[in-house]
Amino acid sequence: MARDCAGSGGDSGDCPGCWDHDVATGATSWSAEMFAFFGRHPGGQVPPWEDLRSSMDPDDWQELGAALKHSCDQGGPFALEVRLRTPAGGFRRVLATGQAIRGSDGAVVRLAGMVRKVDGPSHSEKHLQEVEQRYRQLMQHSGVGITYISTGGEVLAINALAAACFGGTPGDFIGKRLVDVLSPSVAAEHQQRLDAVLKGGGVEQYADTSVKPTGTLTFESTYAPVCSDGGDVTGVQVITHDVSKHEQALHGLRQAAAHWQTTFGAVRDGVFLVDADNRIVRCNAALAAMLGKTTSDLEGHVCYEIMHRSDKPIALCPQELSRHSHHRETAEVQLGESLLRVTVDPVLAAAGSFAGGVHTLTDITAERAVDARVRQRQRLEAIGTLAGGVAHEINNPIN
Repeated sequence: MARDCAGSGGDSGDCPGCWDHDVATGATSWSAEMFAFFGRHPGGQVPPWEDLRSSMDPDDWQELGAALKHSCDQGGPFALEVRLRTPAGGFRRVLATGQAIRGSDGAVVRLAGMVRKVDGPSHSEKHLQEVEQRYRQLMQHSGVGITYISTGGEVLAINALAAACFGGTPGDFIGKRLVDVLSPSVAAEHQQRLDAVLKGGGVEQYADTSVKPTGTLTFESTYAPVCSDGGDVTGVQVITHDVSKHEQALHGLRQAAAHWQTTFGAVRDGVFLVDADNRIVRCNAALAAMLGKTTSDLEGHVCYEIMHRSDKPIALCPQELSRHSHHRETAEVQLGESLLRVTVDPVLAAAGSFAGGVHTLTDITAERAVDARVRQRQRLEAIGTLAGGVAHEINNPIN
C-alpha cells in the first residue's frame, strides 16, 4: 500500500501514510507510516475515529470529520491541513487527502487517501506573513504616526512619524515602556492617558507639542483601545497627526485677520458688509458711532431697517442698483442732520452672481456746507459785479 521508509533508513515522518476505508463493512486499514504519524505502534489495530480526537487539534478533528463524511456521501475528493499532537505536547502540520472510489453501480464503496508531512509555512501562515508584511509597509508609509502599546505600557510597534513626534527614532522605543523613554513631565501625562483608555475603554484625544532644533512640532494624539474578539482591552493604539503646517497657516490667518480688523476699525468712514439678503454681516466702529449704536446692535439686521426704518429697500437704493449693474453705485442719504454719501461696491461669487456689497458711508455735511458758502460767495460776487456794471452805465451813458 505504501513504500517502507524504515527499511530505506529514512524518517517515517518524511513518507506519506496511506489509509483505506471500506464503506460497506466500516473497516479501515493503515500503513505503517500512518501509525507513526499518530504515535502508535505499527501493526496494531486501527483506532476508532473518536479515539483520534485526542491526537488532533479539536477544530481540525471536526473539520476533517466533516470532510470525510462529505466525501463519503457525495463522492468528492478532499485535501485539508490538520495539526497532530507531538509527544512533546506541541503540534505538527500534515496534509490529509482523500478520494472516493465508486463501484460499478456508481455508489461510493471505498475511501482511500494519504497523510503527509507539510514542509515550510502553511497556506494560512503564508497568508498571515503576507498580511503582516503589508501591514508593516502600510504602517511605515502611512501619513500619520502609529504606535501600538501593550497593557503594560510596552511599545510593540511604532513607525517613524510617531517616533519623530515623541522625539526619537523607532529603535528608541521598540520593546521599551514609553514612560521610561519620555521626559518626566510628558511621561506622567502619557501614563494618565494610557490609564484612562485601559480603564474606561474609550477614545481620548489630545493636542501636543514637541520642541525641536528646527522649531516646535504641533501634533494631535488619539488614544484608542485595541480589543480582542471577546471585547477585552489588549492594548492601546496611538495615532498622531502632525498639524504644525496647519497651525502655522492658522497663525498666519489669525495675524492677517487681526491686521485687517485693526485697519477696518481705524477707517473713519462707516464701512459695513451686506449679504445678498441685505443683512449686515460685518461693520466697523465708525458706522456704529454714526448711528449711535454698537456693532452687535447692527450685525445680523437688514440694512434698510437700520438705515431708513423701512420694511423694504428705498427707491434708487445703491445696493439694489449694484445688484443688477454689478458696478459701483452711489447715493446721498439724509440721516438726521447729517448728509451721507453711500458708496456700494458689489461682491461677486465665483460664478459671477451677486453675493453682497461693501458699503462705505462718508459724512459730507461739512463738505456740502463749504460748497454752499462758496456758491453763496460766488453769487454775491456775481451780483456785485453786475451791480457795478449797471451803476457805471447809469453814471456814464453812452449817448
